[in-house]
Amino acid sequence: MNETKQTELRVRPRRTELAASKPDIEWVKTPKKHWQERLLPNLAIASALMLCAVALKTGAIPPLTDAVQSVMSAATDDSLLNGDLGKLSFVSSIFPEASLVFGESGGKLTMPVEAASVVHAWSQSEPFISWDAQTKIVTSAMAGEVIGVYHGNEDERLVQVLGADGLSCLYGNLASVTVSTGDMVQTGDPLGTLMAGQPCVMEVRQDGLSVDPAVMMRQ
Repeated sequence: MNETKQTELRVRPRRTELAASKPDIEWVKTPKKHWQERLLPNLAIASALMLCAVALKTGAIPPLTDAVQSVMSAATDDSLLNGDLGKLSFVSSIFPEASLVFGESGGKLTMPVEAASVVHAWSQSEPFISWDAQTKIVTSAMAGEVIGVYHGNEDERLVQVLGADGLSCLYGNLASVTVSTGDMVQTGDPLGTLMAGQPCVMEVRQDGLSVDPAVMMRQ
């Protein structure tokens, strides 16, 4: 009896390799920072802790928990890495001179309205400041270019001015404006008039990051 041998053919699928082009990436070695630049963040944190310790001893910060929260917030804030300790509200409120020592932002802005009292202070959750003013004329807090005139809620108008150093100011609650996009303004130039019964609202940003306008005002 003839035995029929059956040969099992196994077809191995042909693998197709895709030759991916080598990405054209140039790796650039980060320049090593000078020892003074590396020392600055540690010095800023140590200084913040020392300022809070002095404030606690003198009674400038009555609640201990608030002081601890301020220190922890300051120590973990990325702004310290940029040497912007003077922008921290709790430091500037205790020692206004700290804005001049640790940061160069102090004194860049003037008040946009006269005879004004603060009705809303800047905070991380609500990053704007507002004043209740006797006069209704809003002026530019710094020199720069008008980069936008916007429509807000209902009849509100807003004006945004950009300075030469990346500092921008946005003014709100305006009933009418006297500038147009592209205009160059100087410090104190009128931008518009406030809406009836509304405070002057201003938001300040440095290179796109919100900062407290109060620590940047000229004394």
